Amino acid sequence: MLSKEPPWCDGSNCYECTAKFGVTTRKHHCRHCGRLLCHKCSTKEIPIIKFDLNKPVRVCNICFDVLTLGGVS
Repeated sequence: MLSKEPPWCDGSNCYECTAKFGVTTRKHHCRHCGRLLCHKCSTKEIPIIKFDLNKPVRVCNICFDVLTLGGVS
């Protein structure tokens, strides 16, 4: 079991849709994998018990599937 969140990635584009960040497109980080995402690609929230995050936190679509379905789509 991991005790802390992964390091946050940096960049100027969303890792999922490649939208460029700017004044109207804010950066968000997936609390499970640390990838950098736009709002559209990070709308899902879920608690991450292994990081002691008991309230729902922002996660990317891939991590949401991994955490809820065990990676099966």
